[in-house]
Amino acid sequence: MKVAAGRPGAFIVFMCAAHVLTMLGFSSFATLLPKLTHLWGMSGTEAGAVNSAFFGGYTLAVPILVSITDRIDPRRIYLSSLLLAVVAHSGFALFADGPLHASIFSALFGVSLAGTYMPGLRVMGEALPQGSMARATSFYTSAFSLGAALSYVATAELARLVDWHGVYVVAAVCSGIAAIIVWFAAPSSQPHAPDRPWLAVIDPRPVFRNRSAMAYSICYGLHSLELFTVRSWVVAFLAAIALRQGTVTGFMTPAAIAAFLTLIGMAASISGNEVALRRGRPRTIGFIMVSSGLMAFTVAVASLYSYWLAAGLAVIHGCFIMFDSAALTAGAFGSALPTQRGITMAVHSVIGFGGSMFGPLIFGGIVDFTGRQSAIGWGLAYAHLGLVVMFGPLVLRWLKPNAVPGDRA
Repeated sequence: MKVAAGRPGAFIVFMCAAHVLTMLGFSSFATLLPKLTHLWGMSGTEAGAVNSAFFGGYTLAVPILVSITDRIDPRRIYLSSLLLAVVAHSGFALFADGPLHASIFSALFGVSLAGTYMPGLRVMGEALPQGSMARATSFYTSAFSLGAALSYVATAELARLVDWHGVYVVAAVCSGIAAIIVWFAAPSSQPHAPDRPWLAVIDPRPVFRNRSAMAYSICYGLHSLELFTVRSWVVAFLAAIALRQGTVTGFMTPAAIAAFLTLIGMAASISGNEVALRRGRPRTIGFIMVSSGLMAFTVAVASLYSYWLAAGLAVIHGCFIMFDSAALTAGAFGSALPTQRGITMAVHSVIGFGGSMFGPLIFGGIVDFTGRQSAIGWGLAYAHLGLVVMFGPLVLRWLKPNAVPGDRA
């Protein structure tokens, strides 16, 4: 008997644990980049191409792998993708000897993540009561941040004990363990649209007509732009302030603050969804996005005066960013029709990735345009995040999304 049948709480824990194990290799290349750059003689462009290959694989695969969960049992897609992750990490460990092969195996890992993250959410949605799914979503999406943060730490520690090949071998083993967990914990489910033509399964037009789901997904895109831009640039942003002001940071380096910001975001994401359950989802999300936008402006102003003030406010801003993360994904999932959950989450993921892809580029363009030595330029780059996220409440007011099952307000 599957765990989900009698113990839904344990089932959620098992699914979150499997997802964290799957994410162990998520930050491995970024952590090993200095060593591999020297070892392989890579240029900055080649190193960037390896990272881009991962996101490229994810982007190309996610619309298909998530959409077809409407026609194929999502558990099968999840388990197949975990096996692909084992192949990707093992291949990287055994055959990667330069940027070309590294890009190939990074792209395969991107495809595997596309087949586990949102399909895993679909597995949970089929196994759990509808009223408990909103809370389960907050824990599951927070496991993504936990896995990404642990990946940095685990890779750094493993690299001290074994060489870089061993890091990827351990990542492959952890993906295999995740597959075993899901095999025993998750039940199979009947697809909601088994006879629908394949082109209809991946047709996004019904989702575009779902005003409630689109409201949450568009806001998720704005949220993702803010989130991944901060995660991409906050270290450089704080380092520029410290260098300009001659601040001695001690153990509270920009990197340490960024790590702390990422970890506490997990609790913020879960807490934000709990508030949305009780106080009303659209109202809570709108309030959080306005607050996050104001905090971005505040951090930008503080950066002109004090490293420590800007660092402290950046941590608070990071909490506000994550407060609505799970609430938005739960809103989109809960707004989808049962026969359209796969394509709805596919559209949701693509919109979110679009924000995360373009946000860091816009930030960097502002810094380059104003000059890297300009305090005002760095401040403007950070402040523009506040302007972008302020569009979220306008989207909510325009599309008027619904509450979702489990919301008590």
